[in-house]
Amino acid sequence: DRLRHALVRRRAGGPELAVLFIDLDDFKTVNDSLGHQAGDELLVAVARRLRSSVRSADTAARFGGDEFAVLLEDAGELPATRVARTVLETLEAPFTVGGRDVFVRASVGMATADWQVSTPETLLRNADVAMYRAKSAGGNGFEVFRPSMHTEAMHRLELRADLERALERDELVLYYQPVMDLATGYPASFEALIRWQHPTRGLLEPGHFVPIAEETGLIIPIGRWVLRTACAQARAWQQLFGLSLAMAVNVSIRQLADDGLVSDVAQALRDSGLDPPSLTLELTESAFMSDADAAIARVKAIKSLGVRIAIDDFGTGYSSLSYLDRIPADIIKIDRSFVSLLMESGERPPLVQMILDLARNLDVQTVAEGVEHQTQFQRLQELGCFLGQGFLFSRPLDPRSLEQLLASGALDRRFPLAA
Repeated sequence: DRLRHALVRRRAGGPELAVLFIDLDDFKTVNDSLGHQAGDELLVAVARRLRSSVRSADTAARFGGDEFAVLLEDAGELPATRVARTVLETLEAPFTVGGRDVFVRASVGMATADWQVSTPETLLRNADVAMYRAKSAGGNGFEVFRPSMHTEAMHRLELRADLERALERDELVLYYQPVMDLATGYPASFEALIRWQHPTRGLLEPGHFVPIAEETGLIIPIGRWVLRTACAQARAWQQLFGLSLAMAVNVSIRQLADDGLVSDVAQALRDSGLDPPSLTLELTESAFMSDADAAIARVKAIKSLGVRIAIDDFGTGYSSLSYLDRIPADIIKIDRSFVSLLMESGERPPLVQMILDLARNLDVQTVAEGVEHQTQFQRLQELGCFLGQGFLFSRPLDPRSLEQLLASGALDRRFPLAA
């Protein structure tokens, strides 16, 4: 109602106005792990902080679920941008819910009113579209609505409907990227990476559809299929080539919060006959942010099966060191952003060296991600990192292509490896 009145004044030459649409990142994880009462407490606490971050003349509202909106009157794009940043900063400190510290991040979309915006619904839709763009970019950020985003939103809606049927139509496929032993030049393991063979759009990489799967909950059955398929493939390669190759599978935040994950892992191992230590589950640090205690308990249950745990993109999370001593990890995967620094000259010890020293003290393995240049390969060897993954060795490949490389021995030498 206030937005409708504000738009009337705007069309009559009144002050500028903007709307912020705010969606909490991974709120479902809090509900799933701590319960709906804790989720309700968190929403109340978020509302209080939200109210404190806007002016008294502005209108803050809860739209439903974990979605909030703010009407900023007499504010154009620049002032609204400042408010959006303030909102994100206000949410950075942990919330105490049920006696536990819970970290909350949000995705914020912003839309301003011009002569083309005639209804509150249109302005809110525009802000919602911008919010989704912020969420698709990884969350914990904001985006300003641009008209081109509406077309993209329509494509996303179509893609979402197609994804509902992708599993039953057998359109999902796995590609595999080897992790190389840098000391010997032999493959040590493979990482399973999902692709979608869309009937009209061709082969789609995860960034095009995994965020939609997360949002809709489809990531649970898709993740179950990935586990089953990757384990079966690893076992088939072990029998075919007589190699003790291991397989790594990525697990999302939402999967880790699912009560069925442990049984899904156990079932995939039983069905495939794969030895548990041959399976590694890769988790990002952010998977432990919503409820570290529950996440760590589930990881320990998975480890009790004999499965190994890797922390992916290490060093890019919110609180790397504070949780690392509590997470029963076997492997740290050094993020590509740190590996890229090995191309720079300088006397300062690289961050990679510090991570390697930390891993040695914790008695865990390290894998360098994003190795793309010979210089990086040589520096990693000098620093004592002997597992690497990246385009220098091989791009992700379909099973048949990898089998041909394994059979020919093309992966069993140093360089050049697979193109």
